[in-house]
Amino acid sequence: MKLKTHLRQTPLEHLREIADFWGLKPPVDLTEAAAEPTPSILEEPDELDEPGEEEAGEAAAPAGNGRQSAADPAADAAAAALADFLYPRMQTAPHLRAAFDRLEPGQRQLIYLLTLHGGELPADEMRRRGGFDNLQQMAAALEPLERRGFVWREKVRDKLITVELVGIAEPFVRLIELPPYWQGFLGFYLQELGTDELRAIARHTLGERPTTRKKQALVHYLRKRLLDPRALQEILAGRDGLQREMFQQILSRNGVCAWKDLLDSGAHKKFDHVRAERLRDLVENSGLVFVLNKNAANKYNNLLMVPRDLAHTIQSGYRRDERTLEELSRLGGGEARAGSRSAASDQLAQRPGVILDNSNNILRDLAIVLAWIQRNHVKMLNNGGVGRNDLKKIAPLLSHNKTPKYVALLVLFAISRKLIISVGDQWRVSGTLGPWLDRGQGCYRDLWEFWLNANEWNEEYIDGDVIHADNYPQNLISVTELRKLVLRMLEKLPPDQWIDFETFAASLLPRVALEIPGRNDITPTDKHNRHPSLIMESVLAESLYWLGLIVLGVADLDVARRLGSRPNEAIAPYDPAHPFLARQMGEENFMFSFRLTEQGRQILGRPWLEPDRLFARMPDPELPFGGSADFFTVQPNLEIVTPPDFNLARFFKLLMFTDIKKVDIMTTLSISRESVRSGLDNGLSAEAMLALLEECSRKQLPETVRQIIGECELRHGELDMGLCGGFLKVTDRLRVEELRANPKIAPSIKDVFDERLILLSRTADFKKIVRELQRMGFMPRIDSDSLYVTNDGLFQITLRAEELYDLLALIRFAIMMEEESEVSLFDDRPRPLFERLSATAQERFNPKFYAESIAKAFFGNYEKFQKKVVDEASRKHKKQVSRLLAQMPRRREEDVYKGANPASEPADVMKLLRYAIEHELSVKMQYERTNGELTEDTIEPEAFQGRKIYALCADDDEHRLFAIDRIRRAGF
Repeated sequence: MKLKTHLRQTPLEHLREIADFWGLKPPVDLTEAAAEPTPSILEEPDELDEPGEEEAGEAAAPAGNGRQSAADPAADAAAAALADFLYPRMQTAPHLRAAFDRLEPGQRQLIYLLTLHGGELPADEMRRRGGFDNLQQMAAALEPLERRGFVWREKVRDKLITVELVGIAEPFVRLIELPPYWQGFLGFYLQELGTDELRAIARHTLGERPTTRKKQALVHYLRKRLLDPRALQEILAGRDGLQREMFQQILSRNGVCAWKDLLDSGAHKKFDHVRAERLRDLVENSGLVFVLNKNAANKYNNLLMVPRDLAHTIQSGYRRDERTLEELSRLGGGEARAGSRSAASDQLAQRPGVILDNSNNILRDLAIVLAWIQRNHVKMLNNGGVGRNDLKKIAPLLSHNKTPKYVALLVLFAISRKLIISVGDQWRVSGTLGPWLDRGQGCYRDLWEFWLNANEWNEEYIDGDVIHADNYPQNLISVTELRKLVLRMLEKLPPDQWIDFETFAASLLPRVALEIPGRNDITPTDKHNRHPSLIMESVLAESLYWLGLIVLGVADLDVARRLGSRPNEAIAPYDPAHPFLARQMGEENFMFSFRLTEQGRQILGRPWLEPDRLFARMPDPELPFGGSADFFTVQPNLEIVTPPDFNLARFFKLLMFTDIKKVDIMTTLSISRESVRSGLDNGLSAEAMLALLEECSRKQLPETVRQIIGECELRHGELDMGLCGGFLKVTDRLRVEELRANPKIAPSIKDVFDERLILLSRTADFKKIVRELQRMGFMPRIDSDSLYVTNDGLFQITLRAEELYDLLALIRFAIMMEEESEVSLFDDRPRPLFERLSATAQERFNPKFYAESIAKAFFGNYEKFQKKVVDEASRKHKKQVSRLLAQMPRRREEDVYKGANPASEPADVMKLLRYAIEHELSVKMQYERTNGELTEDTIEPEAFQGRKIYALCADDDEHRLFAIDRIRRAGF
């Protein structure tokens, strides 16, 4: 609808009401200024008018709101001047945004409904889509919007179509930002086309040649025909088979496909001119497919899209699409999916059964993770990470519905931020943790900045942490760009509105295909490459939920624990009878909804790409991550209840000598003797514990707490434990002093007990001490350093690494001998012995690897020996057989070969060789090698293989193949 046309026809009182609501006050009273000659907007068009406005203005006349210019010329002139003042200002984004924000939420929803369909809807369709019972109810709801200059009414009269329209001005359509799930509808695309393009669609798709030049009539006529289920079915049946195939191909990819992907459909990727021409006709003249991205340098990189309402009509079994705005926010609502949705899914679409909010927990959980690592011995893996078993132990201690993957993200952040460092082969908390925790909101800023720019954590990888993976996953998506794309879409979400993830994913997938090329195809290129919808599920249901930016709504907690970690197999095969997202989400139980949290709206409403600027303008009280609370409650039952915003540094210190009982809105800790002893072992003193409890407790500290800490302090350190390197047991006390006086032995003495037992230090060299004792005249009895017998009769053997490998290799060789011979040579004793000995040190290294290679070398030596024995026996056997043959009587004269002997022609050579095979004779031949060299060989022919003879070469004692054509002479 043309804004200028409607302002021209609006009475002065109505214009003043619009100006008041929009906050547009003219500098002077336009009623008084009307007496002076001023140019009227009726005489010259404004620069902001769209092309063809006069033409469109003739097509429709506003319904009502007409101005009686003949009755009051002064009022008419004042209205014209005020309209001239309002027209350019109502088209600017700041004024429109300010006025739009003043509307009530329900009124804004009606504006959204008109905008997503191109700005205009027939009045009867507006009533149905708006959820009104009758036209009077709709008129009452639209009346405030009409009085404020947002909604206009007009009637289009044309021989092609006559329709009464409800709509908003064209500039509003361009300036109002729609959430992604309200974009891509047919009416919006048709409004962007010119009159000639609309007439071309009518001619090629409907087979009609409309003579009208009225754009509004063409738009609403085409929209009515294309969205009519029966007419749409006939239109698709009328397209040729190739165009129907390409159209179905676009539908199978969520209604979005790259132009080039429709051309390169053959195995040889040859350019098909016929296919290209039919595709161009489908895009430009059908009205079924539109270009989503026209800014690509090459049109073959453009994205093509089937309008969402048209696709919904087809995929729902050719039912008319009359979804309300609420149903468009819940993809899968309405009659189309009524039969396929479960009761749980319908309930979730209206109100989630379980609501999960992590807004207050992530920094508390991080402090809990760090305290657990400090209090327990957490080993560092070879890849530099934390073991999965440790992650599983930590997860139950955190806030509800947390998985080991959540712990892995916190651990990865702690490692990258140097909050935990490796000390030997264990993780310990760094000394920088205390000052870092005192930063309050700065802790969350670091966490936000880490996630926003980190490639070490990738939502496409099902485990998240790619740095500490055993095998680094390849060809992963540019996840930082996808995160920013998701966040930009979240910026446009209406506040406090629940959005189905399937709706959000369907609207975002075209943007993924546009901004991250090559990842719109659902066929994975690698086992680690998940579908973009599953990556978005991980970003929303895991990362953003963990960071406290969104609230999740799910059917049950079991579903929430699996969201974000589903493989590609969760996506069902394509079924043209169902919408794309029905297979994309897989099981319907995994449908979930979400909305922004309060801090999510604050962060995304500010420069979230620049954390320094973002948090510099956001003081601590605006977010629950500030850690401003300094007090907790100590209860008589030895439980401590801490608030969600308790100071993080004090919370970490408190965790060092307490146990976690429950983490919810309030965190409940408990004090016990074991927890206090753990704190004492980690360097805390009883005075420090009592000082923290007394300083932060709101009430007087219970006496039971003081008593537990006091008892643990008294009993702490009563026993001393240490390490030594051996002992000397002396029968005569005088010898002890003699040993102490020896300058070579004294440095190795750690302590002496009862003047009879001397403990040696761990660095003592036993061999040097033994030699010195022998020099002094002693004859000490020495335990073996390689064999030790325990009191239970068990033998403990000490071996060097090379000795262990050799021992295991010998046992493994015995196993290989049994496997080769398939006989129990050793009564099946080697295998249990091998497993027992090789499993003693598997935690640090794997001796089986080295033993296996040594055993293979042993077995190779054994095979060489066996071959040598067999070859020697064969040689002796052949000599004996030759001796027996020499003693046999000679053949009779009739058995003598009668052919050419020696033979030089190939035919004669073959005849001679055949005779030699039949009579088992040796043949001497002159043979030409491939390099032209002539050799003399003696062979025993055995069989022909084509033009070659397979024979035993007596000189080399091995079988060979000889080409008959290269035998120059052969004879007996």
